[in-house]
Amino acid sequence: LNSGADVLVLNHYGGNMVNSLTNAVQFGLRDKIVNGKNFEIVVPLYSRLMAKGAGANVKGIHGSTNWHWSLTDEGSKAFVKSFGTKYG
Repeated sequence: LNSGADVLVLNHYGGNMVNSLTNAVQFGLRDKIVNGKNFEIVVPLYSRLMAKGAGANVKGIHGSTNWHWSLTDEGSKAFVKSFGTKYG
């Protein structure tokens, strides 16, 4: 906790990620300030199931999830349309 690092990347999946994120939050990392900046926790790829398993611990975490242009939700359709308009 005293290394000076200001980011923790949890690059694993499923229950292991949920357990690691829970531990990180319990250790106070999500609320830690390092060099005047908020400490950030990043989960490069997480699923809705993992987010559900992590519960409130997922609040404020940076991450990403799979996406494909053929999804039919309104947000995806709007993005595909605007991207196509701008880039062809």
